[in-house]
Amino acid sequence: MAEAFLERFFVQVAEHLGDPRGSRRLTRDQMLRDLVSTEAIIWEDILRAIGQEATDGKAEATITLVADQRFYSLPGSFRQFLSFRKLNNGDPDDILENLPSIPFSAPGPGVEVLSEQRGIEIRPMPDSATAGDWTLTYIKGPITLHYATAADVGSQSIKLGTPAEGCGERIDTDDYYNASLIRVVSADIGAGQMREVADYNAETQACILKLP
Repeated sequence: MAEAFLERFFVQVAEHLGDPRGSRRLTRDQMLRDLVSTEAIIWEDILRAIGQEATDGKAEATITLVADQRFYSLPGSFRQFLSFRKLNNGDPDDILENLPSIPFSAPGPGVEVLSEQRGIEIRPMPDSATAGDWTLTYIKGPITLHYATAADVGSQSIKLGTPAEGCGERIDTDDYYNASLIRVVSADIGAGQMREVADYNAETQACILKLP
């Protein structure tokens, strides 16, 4: 359970400090930031060990190409490019077109990853033939941890609540939580479940969940 793990983590950090005054100065928010930064280092070591073809943490996002528009944003959790494909009616086995990752000097066709913040550039510039929904497959990096009371729950969806003070930060960027896990700590029905996020809408804070 997410809350049980975090509560144990907070207690263990406080016990490790062995100083009540120091423990009071160290907030839960600070401890969560330290935990995330450590996780990022471990994640980088795993990526180096398993190589480019690894699917650990693989996620997908839909990017809609528009004619005469060259630059596009990346999902907030983007870490590593895997593929960029146009699928026939969303069928992963029916690929209409594939654009590979290309270096800065290459004319294309292909996708240049500028940076996680600056996004990607499509070369040559998309036209009416290439416009439409494309599927970006990528390795996601470690996400910011938080826990909160859900604002709304459906059969295959959950609306993320606002974390209380010291409970981490909710990141409102489209697709940020894709392929991440949500743990239900306490509920009238469904407590103990762990579900994978298929899609995250930053405007509504709603997660569409994959079927178990």
